[in-house]
Amino acid sequence: MCTRAESTRVHLEYARRKTLVQKAQNYIRARTCIDFIESDTAENRIRVFDGNGCYSAVGMRGGSQDLSLGKACNTVGVTTHEFIHSLGTWHMQMRDDRDDYLRVDLTNVSPDMEGNFYKVALGESINYNPYEYGSVMHYGAAT
Repeated sequence: MCTRAESTRVHLEYARRKTLVQKAQNYIRARTCIDFIESDTAENRIRVFDGNGCYSAVGMRGGSQDLSLGKACNTVGVTTHEFIHSLGTWHMQMRDDRDDYLRVDLTNVSPDMEGNFYKVALGESINYNPYEYGSVMHYGAAT
């Protein structure tokens, strides 16, 4: 793994759901070289707020980046999932090589969820690890 000196520091602003956010941070911190620092003044930061739904843009956009944790976003898994989006990772089932591992039948997907199953071109995403069905970034079969 890495030492704290080698860690990438991500500034984070949050006022609510502190325990849940800290558990997600700890999950990510234990598996990566990413460290989170609480700051509501850093120019570039993730701003966690109580929005409508669970979402974040994929990858840091610069400035204050919103990460919504609405009422239904009440698990460490969902919170971790959204943080990993904000750090630049797409859904596992969107990988360019996903057809080697599963079949996506969009007729079984709700129209408002289809975008979560489109493949991302290799140039727009990097596959750092082998395909992982149990990833926190992978939707379930019944999604």
